[in-house]
Formats: sequence, C-alpha cells, structure tokens
Amino acid sequence: MSNERAVAVGSDGGTIATITVTYNPDLDILLRQQQQLTMAAVRYLVDNASAAHSQRKLGEVAAASRSDLRMLPTNIGLAAAINIGLRLVREEHPNVTAILLMDQDTEPGPDGLVSLGRAYDALRKRFGSEIALNPALIDSETGLSHGFHTIRGLRWARIRRLDDNPEPVMCASLNCSGTLASVETFDRIGGMDESFFLDMLDAEWSFRAAANGVRLLGVPATHFIHRMGQRSLRMWLFGWRVIPYRSPWRNRLVVRNTLRLIGRRHAPAVWKLWAVPKLLLTMVAHGLFDRNRGTQLGAILRGMGDAMLGRPVVPPARGVTN
Repeated sequence: MSNERAVAVGSDGGTIATITVTYNPDLDILLRQQQQLTMAAVRYLVDNASAAHSQRKLGEVAAASRSDLRMLPTNIGLAAAINIGLRLVREEHPNVTAILLMDQDTEPGPDGLVSLGRAYDALRKRFGSEIALNPALIDSETGLSHGFHTIRGLRWARIRRLDDNPEPVMCASLNCSGTLASVETFDRIGGMDESFFLDMLDAEWSFRAAANGVRLLGVPATHFIHRMGQRSLRMWLFGWRVIPYRSPWRNRLVVRNTLRLIGRRHAPAVWKLWAVPKLLLTMVAHGLFDRNRGTQLGAILRGMGDAMLGRPVVPPARGVTN
C-alpha cells in the first residue's frame, strides 16, 4: 500500500482507492485534490492525452502527491479512461475493496474522504454490500448544492439537503465524481459505457446499477467542492438553482447521450418523462440568454441528429476540459 494511514473500510480490513481522469486540468486544483486524498490506499491519475505542457506539470503533481500517473497516448474519453483505472486497481491492488471516482476539478477537503468512508461502513452495515454513495457536491462559484437526484412520484427531483442527519438520501442517479462503491459492485455491474465518451455516463451507470439491485445513496453530511461545466450560472426558477454552462460541443454530446439513454430499458420511466422537457429548457435558455446562441442551438440540433443516426462521438480538434 502506498499509504499506511489509508482509510479502512469493512470488517475485512480493505481500503479505498481513488481514480481521477485528467484532460488539460487546472493543476492547482488537481494538486489540492490529490493532497486531500492522501488517506486513500492508492491514487490513480489517468491522463487522456493532455497537451505536452500539461503532461509535464502532471508529472510534478503526481510526484508531489505520491499519486500513480498513467499517460494515455490518445483521448479515449472519460468512460474508457475510468475503466482503465478500474482494471488497474483490480490488477495491482488486490487489498483494495472500494473505489472512489473523482473528476479533475472536485475537491473533497481535508476530511472528505474519511467522512465518506465512515458513511460507507455505516451504510453497508445497514443495507448490505450492494450500495454506491455520493457526497453532497457544492458548487465552487455559488456555494449552492448541486443536490441529489431522486424520484418523487412522477417527479424527477433534486433534494438539496446539507445536514448531519445520518439518514441518507435515496437517490435515483449519482454524479460520477464522488461515486464510492465496492470493487465487487463495479465488477458485477461493469464499468462505464465507453460509447458515451464523456457526458451522461454516470446516469447510465446509475440506472444500470439500480436495475441490478444496487442501492444508490446520498450522504448530506459529507461535502465535496465540485465544478460542473465550464462555469456555473445561478438562476431563479421557483428557488435558486445552479445551471452548468457548457461549450457547444458538450451540449451536443449531452443531447446525443440523453436521447440514446432514453432508449435504454434500464432507464427509469420518470427520468425519461422529464428528460425531453429538460432538453427543451436547455434550448430555450441558450436561445434567450446566451450571446453564442446560434452556435449553441446548432450544436444541440446536431446532437439530436447524432442520436437518431447513430453517429459516434468525434472529439473536437482541441477538445474541452469540462
């Protein structure tokens, strides 16, 4: 083990490993993240062919935080890079029993991993081993919670609890960043769907896991700082909400993958009911408030065509970081 103080989980003395996929990351944020995760048994950085200057700096970050850096020759997408990390944990660290997935721009804070690990142990004792957790993700710009996705009757809702109540939130979907589950759960359910490349892969995995008996739980007492999209927009719609602002290429991918996921049998009917109105709201928001509305709306329409025609993902020439 790379860290003798690793967080122990379960009665078998297993430990937590972390996987962070990078692509031209903000290196200051990434260094803070890795230093805050030192209680992990091992920390993998899987780089998706960042630019040369970023790769050099990534080596410095890995050395400073004693993280295990693996460089990929091409950008194969977030989903495929996560799956490589999952294989590395299984093959190289058999004593690891749980895996935490992290985005490159998420910060757990100095106590976040320990707090989530304790919640994981307590909830495994209560619900059994087939669970997957998310902490409360706090937007870095507004300080607002991104919320936990739940189903309430015929509503796809967000619960924005931030409290020390040990009662978890029963979730319908988890955010990829902050997902903690056992190695056995990842083995049984499988990794991420690589055809999704980047967006909506967490929803697809969550729906697949829930359909196969995994209980998805939110932990309001554990807070991670998280950046979603290129920046965040704070808007009032029957209460203050945080809306991620994405590049046109990202919006194209979100639309493509959302429509593809609607066609999956394991996606909940309530989510499907709300997914199309949400896409329409995205179009209205960009059409009314985005100075780049023409490019954004064109990208959204191309995403619809991608889904209908079954076109594969083609990353932009210079890519995007979020």
